[in-house]
Amino acid sequence: MSRPHNVTDPVFRADCTIAAGAAVSTALDISAIGPRGLAVAVPAVWTAADIGFEVSVGTAPWLPLYDEAGDRGVLTGSATTAARLSAAPAAVWALGVYPRLRLVSLNTTTGAALNQ
Repeated sequence: MSRPHNVTDPVFRADCTIAAGAAVSTALDISAIGPRGLAVAVPAVWTAADIGFEVSVGTAPWLPLYDEAGDRGVLTGSATTAARLSAAPAAVWALGVYPRLRLVSLNTTTGAALNQ
């Protein structure tokens, strides 16, 4: 049974992947889901890193998402010992006004892109 992918589905799930050896995920079209919360699933084989968010209105440019304090919106504490599902910070939920999203693996100290 497949899950319908539209704004009326209360458990909409879409996939984007950060490939091994890369720091940026595939693009995800979120235009059909409307504003709603966002969570990210991380596998147990994840190299410890923060997860940043980039948005775009088309295929480019991709812009890093920042909160009202001027800090990059990130998920922190993504460990490597077990798979986990983490809710994105509330400020990141505003990305729903952009139709495209991708995730970026970020070094926890420097904030630079970190390959997985």
